[in-house]
Amino acid sequence: MAQIFPLTEEDKKYYRALLTRSALSGIFYPFTTARTLIQLGHSPFTISTSPIFFSLGFEWKAIRYAKQLAYAKGVWALWSGFEPFALSSIVSGVASYSFGKYLNTHYPDVGGPVDFNGKEERSLTDHESFRRTLRSAIRSSIVQAFSLACSRALTVVHIRQVAQIVSGETKYHSALQALQLVGIEEGPIGFFRGLATQIIGELVMIWGFHSVVYLTERLLVRSGLAAKAVEDKRKQEELNVIRGCVYSFFRHLLTPLSFSYSRIATVLAVPGTAHSRTN
Repeated sequence: MAQIFPLTEEDKKYYRALLTRSALSGIFYPFTTARTLIQLGHSPFTISTSPIFFSLGFEWKAIRYAKQLAYAKGVWALWSGFEPFALSSIVSGVASYSFGKYLNTHYPDVGGPVDFNGKEERSLTDHESFRRTLRSAIRSSIVQAFSLACSRALTVVHIRQVAQIVSGETKYHSALQALQLVGIEEGPIGFFRGLATQIIGELVMIWGFHSVVYLTERLLVRSGLAAKAVEDKRKQEELNVIRGCVYSFFRHLLTPLSFSYSRIATVLAVPGTAHSRTN
């Protein structure tokens, strides 16, 4: 197997980390279950539309909802759909990493030339920095769209298994059985329900975040803070803190926009189930 698919040490390190993350995701999976049911419209709580408090409010409601589900349906119900969820994470991670390497090796100029890669931000003009950021956003979009397409079938199965908690159905059991059933009943299109909307939601985050990164880095360069931090370790640390705070803040602002598409994609994954018939 190693001869057919030669792996570098970097590859092995990535795949080990991916498998570890997928296994450990089971610890926090009940919150994923609660979030999925909230997106499907089964939440007893009203979700705040405030961009600033949306993320924190949503997570808090997911925790409260998970607690209610445990009392009403039993603790094990919170792990419904974990098998396809974990497999989806693995498939998505493998697809993203492999396709990213393939793109870098065979199509390095997709999105723009690599002229400015590896250069420090302060040595670039605004135009050069923009071209580098644009290239990164384009390539990230392509890789993310590919990985979502590869894992969408398992995501659909995961969502449908979670929806059964409320509907009371037992139609979908294991990941393999559910995939076979979807294929028989709906054909190939059933595996990709909601994919386009899911991709749009991810693109909102990718392009929004890259825009924030570009503006932040150029402001740091123009303000002189980037130059002052070159030889001062303490100022470098302060600059990294500033970056982290800015990126985190704007990521929270972008979350409500992405959530709308994510919610639609989740609902589109369950046509024909008890959930869709009762709404």
